[in-house]
Amino acid sequence: MNAYQMLVTRILAAIAGFAYITLSYNIPLLVNMELGHDTELAFVILAPIALILSFRSQKNPWSVAPFIFLGVLAGIATNVFLDKKADRNLFPIEMGIWCVMLAPAIVLGTAVGVWLRKIRT
Repeated sequence: MNAYQMLVTRILAAIAGFAYITLSYNIPLLVNMELGHDTELAFVILAPIALILSFRSQKNPWSVAPFIFLGVLAGIATNVFLDKKADRNLFPIEMGIWCVMLAPAIVLGTAVGVWLRKIRT
């Protein structure tokens, strides 16, 4: 895998995290979701994305997970700065909560992708 493919994989990982958070904050059905359902939805959406991207990454498949988290953090920061309706001065805590809630799905998807990659080679 050349440097260009690795860069594309990392950019796609960041876009996936950003898109997940942006959609979670802007789709009314997802905004009013109970606390545990965000984690379940992450297993349906982010785990397969992490699996595919880590399986595709040949050199360092574990580098996918941090870029998904960076996308999540960028999505939260963007939402906080563009939200004019509410005062969200505790957004660093919100970032930590989102990362903790999404970590199992992202790590599991990445681990399965790494495992499948090892089996394939």
